[in-house]
Formats: sequence, structure tokens, C-alpha cells
Amino acid sequence: MTRRKRTSAVVALLSGCALLLLAGPAAAQDAPAICLYAFSKNLCSASLSGGTWGLPFCTTGGGTGCNNLFGNSAAFRGPLTNHGGRCGEDPLALAPCDEAPDFIGTLDATVDVRTQRHTPCKARGSWDGSFRLIDPTGVAFANGNLVATMGMGTHRKSECTGPSCGHQCESCHDAQVVSHNYDWQIGSEGTLKGRVLAGRYAGCTFTASFQGDFTANGDSRGPQTPNSDWRYCGTLEGVLECPCPQ
Repeated sequence: MTRRKRTSAVVALLSGCALLLLAGPAAAQDAPAICLYAFSKNLCSASLSGGTWGLPFCTTGGGTGCNNLFGNSAAFRGPLTNHGGRCGEDPLALAPCDEAPDFIGTLDATVDVRTQRHTPCKARGSWDGSFRLIDPTGVAFANGNLVATMGMGTHRKSECTGPSCGHQCESCHDAQVVSHNYDWQIGSEGTLKGRVLAGRYAGCTFTASFQGDFTANGDSRGPQTPNSDWRYCGTLEGVLECPCPQ
């Protein structure tokens, strides 16, 4: 048996592109060659507004009430701007985190929102929908889907065994009242998955994760229907996956 046949996976670098060959020559011929471009953006001055909202109530089997805030077809919108940070710690050998500085625009999403109001850990929920990225001329150059949680802190210390297994950066309940008027600060984390339709990166797909905080009007039981909007400020990190140039 030759060495080539014994090899189950081979990683080759072709003109800066990563080509993954899986389990033999036949699979190798079918595997696509792609170039990866990481990007790092700010998602500041975003907002959630509009839509149809309600406070449905139901009684569970145990006789306790279940009260939530639901919002349908709300608009989530904000500018994606470049982050100037760099990789590594050596100031003499730093590369920019953002390898696609021209991949910017306005994130424009239509989403449904669901959040708790009946539990001690209020304001936990989820939101999801579809989005577009819009260039400065108002033309959509990418689209995809968004899915996210709110009021849940994943950056907590892990309870797994072993050394260096996470740090306490936030609690499992990431929502709190921040004013006498019952304004709520609600942490949110999510993912974008999309495809570029036009421009330099046309034909590429991308995956991004984002995190930040909503500031929402509410009462003692949790957030309420936006008076005008829920403000949002956060960060977004992702990677473009592009066909290798022929």
C-alpha cells in the first residue's frame, strides 16, 4: 500500500488557499478550494424598533403563570464599522484582525423577539430573523439569517474539571435594571450566516458571531414594548469563505 493511500487527510496550501483532501483521490478531486478572510467589526448605534408586540399569558400544568413579551417583524438596524485592533501581543509583529476592511455596510434585519417576564431571572429569551447588508448607496450586497439569545451570559466560569477551564466574566443571567425608570441592560449573543451577492466578495459565504447589550425600557418584571427603540451596542467577528481564484 502506498503512502498516499494510507493518508486519510492531507492539508495543502495552494496560492494562499486552504485545500482539504479527505479520504483518498476521489474525494480530493471534489473538495473545493477556498480562501478565508477574517473580519472584525463594531456594531455601535444599532437599535430594535417597530413590529407588533404583545404580552401573552398562559397557565402551566403546575398552576403557575407563564408571562412573556413577544415582538413580531421588528426592525434591527445598525452600521458595521471597521475595528482597528490587531492580532497578538508583540507591537512589532502585529497583523490587523480585520482582513476585509471593505466589507462594511448597514446591518438591516427583520426579527421576532421572545423574552421572559415571569421568572426570577427575567429578560432571558431569544430573537431571530433574516438580514441584509446594505452599502452606502442603499443597495443590498449580502443577505442571510440571524439567530441570537438575550439575557444569557455564556462568558461565565465553566464547571468542567481541569486547569484553566474558563473565567468568570459574566453570570448565567446577563440582564439587570440600570435606572430608577426601570431601563434594562440585557446582554445578547448571536450568529449571522450569509452569502455575498455583489462587490469584491461576491460568491463568498460568511459566518459571524456578535455580542453586546440592549438598553430597553421596562418595568419591575422585565423589558416592555419599545417606547421608540431598544438601543444596542456591541462587536462582531467573522470569516468570509471565498472560492479560490482560478
